[in-house]
Amino acid sequence: MSDVIEWHLDEVLDINGWDLKKALLAFAKGNPNVMEWANSGIVYRGSEVWNQIKDSAFHFFSEKAALCHYYGTAKTTLETHLRGEKIRYKKYFYALRPLLCCRWIERYHKVPPMEFQTLLQLFDGKEPDLTNKLFETIQTLLERKVITEEKDLNPQMPVIIDFIQNECEKQKLFSESFPDDHKRDYSEINHAFRKALEII
Repeated sequence: MSDVIEWHLDEVLDINGWDLKKALLAFAKGNPNVMEWANSGIVYRGSEVWNQIKDSAFHFFSEKAALCHYYGTAKTTLETHLRGEKIRYKKYFYALRPLLCCRWIERYHKVPPMEFQTLLQLFDGKEPDLTNKLFETIQTLLERKVITEEKDLNPQMPVIIDFIQNECEKQKLFSESFPDDHKRDYSEINHAFRKALEII
């Protein structure tokens, strides 16, 4: 029996779900994907069981795991989709968002938000290399993305690609040097699992 649910209604709506044990094991390892899902600001339906699980799960957030994950995602996007003279604007966000997530973790030491606009709050003058010019260029990118087709190839935006390349180099060094902070005492999440089974 599969321990996941993967159902696609159309090109817009798809539904994914994990078996409770599988999800909790992922939380315990600090899996950034499930941390993000749990941190989403969009909640269609909640429950007390889920609130208890989520409260326990966030204690297992690993900065090391998240930094390596986000840097790896940005680096793969850079090498695979952003090397040509013309690129798809959407691909910029597959590198920008992970790199801004790294900055969020560096500053706040917690799970980064799902919303890209919230990540842009990092452009508050506290980090000199997150310049007004870069912010304005990202805003231009957001505007252009709305009025172009997803598959359209567009000229590179030098300010953004330069930031992505430089930030990838920085985050590679930072993520590699960051100490292992995985929490290895699973008693709290085991308790949440048993509690959920009692309620269910």
